Parts: sequence; structure tokens; C-alpha cells
Amino acid sequence: MKYDISSKKLDTLKVDTNYVYIKDQTLFYPKKYSEQGGFDIVGIVKMDLKTGQEEEAAFKNSGWSQTIDDSILHWNKNRRTQVTKDNKTWSKENYATISSATYNNEKLYAVVDFSLPFETNEAEHGIYEIDIQQNNEKLLVKDALLMNVKGDTFYYVKKDGVYKKKMNGGNEKVIYNKAIEPTKSYLYFVAGDMYLYTDNGTILNLDTKKSNEEKGKKLADDVMLQKVWNAQKELTNVQMAALTGNPKRVGDFSYGELVNPIYNTKDTLETTLSTYFSKPFIAEYMKSKYLKELNGKMHYAIGDPGSKAATKFTKIISAELKDGKIKAQVETYNDYDNVTEKEEVEFIYENNQWVINNMPRFGLS
Repeated sequence: MKYDISSKKLDTLKVDTNYVYIKDQTLFYPKKYSEQGGFDIVGIVKMDLKTGQEEEAAFKNSGWSQTIDDSILHWNKNRRTQVTKDNKTWSKENYATISSATYNNEKLYAVVDFSLPFETNEAEHGIYEIDIQQNNEKLLVKDALLMNVKGDTFYYVKKDGVYKKKMNGGNEKVIYNKAIEPTKSYLYFVAGDMYLYTDNGTILNLDTKKSNEEKGKKLADDVMLQKVWNAQKELTNVQMAALTGNPKRVGDFSYGELVNPIYNTKDTLETTLSTYFSKPFIAEYMKSKYLKELNGKMHYAIGDPGSKAATKFTKIISAELKDGKIKAQVETYNDYDNVTEKEEVEFIYENNQWVINNMPRFGLS
């Protein structure tokens, strides 16, 4: 997507792709060319942003590909992460994943996590300086989960907020004091400033603290509806994530562990939900009889949530901003029961964004 900050206009540049990198006036994105042995054969396509002309991938591999710079390829082969530049490759015998990286002053910096799948951030992780020529790495910032660079400064996400720190050392400084789920957040350096993007639609300038969402301004209907869709989808994902094998019986319910790292502990589940929901909503949700913390791990009741869970939010009927809250009347439709109804959704302003404070859960609670 391309977002014009001055006009607040959002345009689609490319569909069916999930990663982009921009350098100067060139857009890089992955393209699937074929399949082999059950794996996608992919490569990085270059698009000239001025002309729209595209240059097909010169290198193709199985799995997935990303570009860190126009001359550095971050790719996957046989389920291992590798980084290649000038025919030299950085690769580890042990499992390693890269969540974000940048090339600055002839040096490669990346957030690397040496945890196994479904053990995210349990092993050593943080911002590393990667030496591709020598196939080694040096830890610079411990516990960072996402990063970007502005000039001589790292901007990075930790479990409890966004920080910045000089690349040559010194103390870190918190610049956004809110827990953030890194898989639902992005740091972009645009027009001289660093921006935090979230899956809730928030775009926050971390240097000026100016957000695209204002406390005294009502959201557009389509923006509100998208927030409601995102929120309902997250509640559905939590319910569907319960592991059905080896259930634990407590009272009237059998509970399955939420093994996905973004739901697995109380802290990570609350952080994930905070992308879309207010603190009061989350506090109430965590008291649900369907959620249970057992031996430090979150579990969810196994079972059919009922026909109400098929209810969809279809359109915003009306909305009013009053006393710091947006109260929206939303049309819902349940195709299982063939019923159309009107429900109320309430938004409040927290941490430079509008989040849902109250909404019907339709059995997803």
C-alpha cells in the first residue's frame, strides 16, 4: 500500500504480496513463480516507482525471499535462514530467524532470534551486527524484537515499548511507553522521520509523537469497521489456537494450551490484544471462564462456540464522538441463523490510537 501523509490517501500498489522494501525510487517485493516438492519457488521483483516498470527476479529459491538492501538477499532454503551478499553467505548450524534488518554505512544490522519455532524469544535475541564475509555476528542490543535505523541511531521494539539508542553505544531512551506485539507492528523510516505502524491502522511519528488518529476527531466509518473486523478476527484466532491434543480438565471445561507465542503467556496475550483493545476490555476478557492460566501458560476452553460466532459486522449505521468516546451503531448479520441486528461498539483513545473498549463477542469470550 502507498499512503500519502499530506492528503491521507491510501492506494494499492501491489496485491498478493506480503513484504516490501524501498530504496530510493525502487520497490522490491516477492513473487511466486512456481512450485516444487510442495515448496513455493520465489524471487524478488524490482518495481520503478516513477514508471511502474518491473524487473523480474534474477535469483529464485524455494521457501521465501526478502531483500535487506538492493544487493543483499535474506532467504530460506530447506527451512533455514540465510543471508547472501557478493556470493558470500551468513548461515547458522543452529536455528535462527531474522525479523528485521537494515544495511547502513556498509554494515548489516539485523534482529536475530536463535529460538526454535514456537519458542519465540526464549533463546538469545536482539540486534546483531552481521559479518557475511566471516559468517559471524556480534550482539549490540539485547532483547530487541524489531528495529530500523535513522542516521546514527537504532530505533527498536522491546516487550514494553519502543526505544532508541546511538549505534556507537550509550544509554537507551524509551520513546513510546506501551507494550507492542512485534508481529503486528512495523518501523518505517520515511521522509526523515521514524514511524510506527500497527495492524490496527495506527501510524505514529515517533519523532514528533503525531498520530494519524486524533483524540478529538471521529474516525471515518470504513476505518471503524476495519478496526472491528480486526478485533473480531483476533478473538477468533485466540479461540481457534487452543491445542486439542492433551487437554486439561478444570471444572466444567477441557482446556487446550495456546501454543502460539503471541498468546502463550498472560503478558504476551495481553500485549497482542492491546493492538486492538483497551485496557479495561482486556482486563475483563482475561477474567473469562473460557480462559485459564495453567502452569504459567494460557489455555482456552475446547469446544464449539455456537452459531453466534458466525455473526459478522457488516456496516457502520451511525457514530457519535462524545465525552472522549466514539459510540458506533453497527449492523451485524448471522448467515447461520439468517438474522440481521444492530449492535453498539465503543472506542476510546489510548496511547495515540483509537481502540475498542466494548463490543459484542458472540461467544468468543
